[in-house]
Amino acid sequence: AFTLEPLTGLLLLTTDPTNCAVSLKGVSIGVTPLLITTLESGTHRLTIASPGYQPKEVEVALEGRTPLKLEVALMSDSGTLSLTSDPGGAEVLVNGISRGHTPCRVDRIPGGTVTLEIKTEGFQPHTREITLAAGEVQNVAVQLKPLPGTLRVVSIPEAGRVYINDEFKGETPYDLANAKPGTYRVRVDKAGHAPVARDVTLGKGSSVTEEFQLARITGRLELITSPAGSTVLIDGKKVGITI
Repeated sequence: AFTLEPLTGLLLLTTDPTNCAVSLKGVSIGVTPLLITTLESGTHRLTIASPGYQPKEVEVALEGRTPLKLEVALMSDSGTLSLTSDPGGAEVLVNGISRGHTPCRVDRIPGGTVTLEIKTEGFQPHTREITLAAGEVQNVAVQLKPLPGTLRVVSIPEAGRVYINDEFKGETPYDLANAKPGTYRVRVDKAGHAPVARDVTLGKGSSVTEEFQLARITGRLELITSPAGSTVLIDGKKVGITI
């Protein structure tokens, strides 16, 4: 009497990612990468699963001892964001949780609508709502806007005329709000005083106060009267006696 053993096939199963659970009809047969030598010739339906990925069923047809190699890629059950920003190095928050700094790739984002925030010092935070489907990869590039600054111009004496980049703005004290970071040419003048000009650099989100001291322009007046000894008044104030 002879007992014949069924002829089994040879299947090498690899997956992306690795360490996926492989089952047949609900029974576990191992973890990838896996060499399967116990399946009889014929067609079999295998289930491949891994946490964070959508399970996948694959059908394999084994014939005798002919080796078969099968590679299977699983699709993530969550979304992925590939993020860049200008400037780089900005912090990335997804639903309020820090997930790294740009440029970066953020995986394992639950499908649906999420809140993305990108922020760095000296720039306005960028916030937006993003809808991700399971397995979707979205590329997001963000141009961050510098925080505006404030420039306050004061003068001694007050009521000096203020020019910024040769454009008249008003009289001191003068406030330039929501100014872009950069260098400004500021000039202040006043009747009877020498004008003063200088370059003022305004940083991102900074508040700068510039004081201009205006020197009075003076002259010399010599008065001779006949007879001498007359009292001289200028603007109602006594300033001397003639000779």
